[in-house]
Amino acid sequence: MRTRPIVALAACCFLAPLLPAADSPEQEAFFETKIRPVLVEHCYQCHSATSKEPEGGLLLDTREGIRCGGDTGDAVVPGELNDSLILNALRYETVEMPNAFPKIFLPRKSSYQKNFPTHCLDSLIQLMHFARHVLLLVAIAIAVPALAERADWVEGSSVQNDGANREHYNRAALLPWHHFMGDWRDANDTEQGDVAYAVSEVIDDDTRKSVRWDVTTLVKDWTANRFPNKGLFLRVTDGRGRIVFASRESPDAPLRPVLEVNGEGGIITLAATADTYLTASTYRCQGQADQLRVSVAPEHLLVRFDSDQLAALGAISAATLVLHATEQYGSATISVFRCGQGHDEPPTPPVLGLAAKYQDDRGIQADPDVVFATGFEREDWHDEWTVAEPKDKIDTIAADTTFQYFDALQGRALRSRIAKGALTALNTTYKFGQETGAEPEAIYFRYYLRLGDDWNQTLQGGKMPGISGTYNRGGWGGRKSDGINGWSARGLFRMTVPDGNPLGATTPVGFYCYHADMEGSYGTNWIWNKDYRGYLQRNRWYAIEQYCRLNTPGEKDGVLKAWVDGRMAFEKTDIRFRLTDELKIEQVWMNVYHGGKLASPHDQHVFIDNVVIARRYIGPMVTSSNR
Repeated sequence: MRTRPIVALAACCFLAPLLPAADSPEQEAFFETKIRPVLVEHCYQCHSATSKEPEGGLLLDTREGIRCGGDTGDAVVPGELNDSLILNALRYETVEMPNAFPKIFLPRKSSYQKNFPTHCLDSLIQLMHFARHVLLLVAIAIAVPALAERADWVEGSSVQNDGANREHYNRAALLPWHHFMGDWRDANDTEQGDVAYAVSEVIDDDTRKSVRWDVTTLVKDWTANRFPNKGLFLRVTDGRGRIVFASRESPDAPLRPVLEVNGEGGIITLAATADTYLTASTYRCQGQADQLRVSVAPEHLLVRFDSDQLAALGAISAATLVLHATEQYGSATISVFRCGQGHDEPPTPPVLGLAAKYQDDRGIQADPDVVFATGFEREDWHDEWTVAEPKDKIDTIAADTTFQYFDALQGRALRSRIAKGALTALNTTYKFGQETGAEPEAIYFRYYLRLGDDWNQTLQGGKMPGISGTYNRGGWGGRKSDGINGWSARGLFRMTVPDGNPLGATTPVGFYCYHADMEGSYGTNWIWNKDYRGYLQRNRWYAIEQYCRLNTPGEKDGVLKAWVDGRMAFEKTDIRFRLTDELKIEQVWMNVYHGGKLASPHDQHVFIDNVVIARRYIGPMVTSSNR
């Protein structure tokens, strides 16, 4: 974890100086761009004036609300930081937050308290902007560390090809580099730039030797929180040789990579926490090899150290990367850059749509822009759809059920079972021509999705609900789309990311699209990886919204968009679905299918609720609950 230096720095820079003076422009900008969106996402839905009934009677969006506290006591105790329920709640000590709220394990005695005199808290409670300041540590702990960790390249396991390779920085999670053979930034913060942080020449003299790079500037940038520590990226910038170094898996421990750091508090030698190399010659991951290679082939070397341990050093005066060359095949100049991978986006609040006018979606079906809406509350809910199949795999489940860890969104929900040994779990459609008399060329489709506690994809991916125009001719099931016979843009799920991965236990979702420019016989996979929003956890409701606009026949101007919980997760605007205007949007296809061709190895469940189809953006449901 790389949280403490960030939290300690934030405390020093933003909390300790906050006496009754006005915020600086920098502090104001930081709050508005980094902190407020986090509070909106994680706190205000249950604890603000917009809540129907604030949970626990606690309001966190006003000074008076914080001072009064809630049903369980004072939210903040002036002069007694550890007795303040806000921090206790985030430590999960005395108050249990909702499952969707990230657990933040804050130490009771840590570096941030040393920099936060109690009289500051006493003074701050008189300020109109007190809410932002008392929660600043909390928001930073939520917003910053996760970005650095989920963007980490992955070393990979010894039994699965799931780490970094030439195309992916996290192959298990299907997260691609932005550039073939890896992403880096140079000392000028230029993407794929050539100004190295450090350079060292390795001469081919057939001897084992230590090679050293002065990376003081880069390590200072990490500890000052100028850039997140995503690792060091080494590549050949001159010469034709291949240099082989010992990795952290080397049986010869003294040869393993280290980072030597000098500071006010002494000297620390850090062992590498992960290392690997990328090679253009294979898609296989090299993270468990006992050697690291760098060459112009190209082969690039990645190594990462836990910079959290540097907090005790104080001001850093020197930092040196040390690798041991075990073989040389020609001489080479090797330069150090910083790893620059990731799909992070600035935090943003949910984008509300027409659903914001209808609390809990009540009455939304009457909106003039809504084509269809259901919450599966009717006994004859099957009749709301053109087709509702397969009847032995779908039913509705009551809010008070004890099935697994199910928690109702509201009222009843649709339950779909991928049975052990089976493929199809849901094949329900809403056909526009039959239900409305006309087929559109653009449509929004929102539904709530919950992956069951038994959901774990270990064999292959499959299909999820989406939008299509197959006309029972083409565009699904290996029937390649030619632009005339049909098309589809169903959702998809991929294999669940294994534990130990930064995104472990989540399931990637996206679009599975048959379109006129597809290369093979099966659909194109587009994962919703924008800000990692398409990586879904079990036992949690998500608002999934899709938008499809068909292209001008023959042109590459078709659009697919996706939102998760009201935040953009995917956008593509150059799709050619069709070559003829005879193809329209035929249906919303509520499909859950395991495969591929391999049957599910065990029963697995998904739950669906509050489906809305509309002519304009729908957005997440406005509700007083925070599930």
